[in-house]
Amino acid sequence: MDATAFLRELTQYGYAVSRAGDRLLVSPKSRVNERLRARLRTYKPALLALLADASEPPSSVEADTDRSLPRRSDPPPLSEEEHEAILEAIAERAAIREMEGSQSRSFAEREARAAMRVYRVLLETTPGRAHWATLILPGCNQAEATTHARRRWRSSRILALVTKELDEGDLR
Repeated sequence: MDATAFLRELTQYGYAVSRAGDRLLVSPKSRVNERLRARLRTYKPALLALLADASEPPSSVEADTDRSLPRRSDPPPLSEEEHEAILEAIAERAAIREMEGSQSRSFAEREARAAMRVYRVLLETTPGRAHWATLILPGCNQAEATTHARRRWRSSRILALVTKELDEGDLR
C-alpha cells in the first residue's frame, strides 16, 4: 500500500489528516490507537511528502479542473467566484437574522461573518489526479464538514479536508 492509498483508507474511516511543519495532524485524536499510530509512523515521510512540498509554489486551481495530485497541504487561494459566494452567503445569513431575528443590519452582518466557515476538500478525480473543492458551511465545525463532504462526494475520493481561515481580504 502506498501513501495515497493509506490516506484514502484513513479518510474512509473518518480521519482527517493534515500537515503542520514536520508533524502529521490526525483527527479525531481520540480514535488513534497504538496500531494506527505505528502505521502512521511507517507512512509519515511519504504522507508528509504527499501533503506538502515547499519547493512547489502555490497554484490557483478552479474547483472543476483536474490536475496532477497536489503535493501541498495548502490549497490554492480562493478564486474570485469563491469570494463572491462567501460574501453572498454572509449577506443571505445576515438578511435572515435581520428579518427573523429582529436584529440590526450591522449586528446581523457581524454575527453572520463570525459564523462563516469555509472548508477546502482535496478530492481524487482519477488515480493520481486531484483537485481542491470549496465548501461554504456557516456554523459547521470540522466534524460536521467532514460528514457533509462524505455525503456530497464518496469517502474514497476525499484525500484531505482543511479549514480555510478567513481574513478581512476574504470578507470584502
